[in-house]
Amino acid sequence: MFLMKHLTTTIVHKTYALDPGVKPSFSGIPGMALVKNLAGSGLGLCLIILVLLTAASAVAWAAGSFSQASHVASKGKMGTLICFAASIVVAGANALVGGFSGLANDI
Repeated sequence: MFLMKHLTTTIVHKTYALDPGVKPSFSGIPGMALVKNLAGSGLGLCLIILVLLTAASAVAWAAGSFSQASHVASKGKMGTLICFAASIVVAGANALVGGFSGLANDI
């Protein structure tokens, strides 16, 4: 009983590490504009490829459903859903990285 009372009345003190003041800066890296341009182009190319793959998977899904080929329909459905999920990740890559970067600043 004494231990429980002691634990509930004890004040926990937080200790914080010294902030060195170092923040990420991309202005000092030569060629950073080119890297950003290449990354944006790569994301665009991935989205175009995913649109083509989604269309191909949807065609396979429809063809398999109409021709009573359940294995083709199931593979087409799976391909369509995977392409949808991949396009969400690719389109939101910038927001995902920015969000996790913001979380890292709170550590």
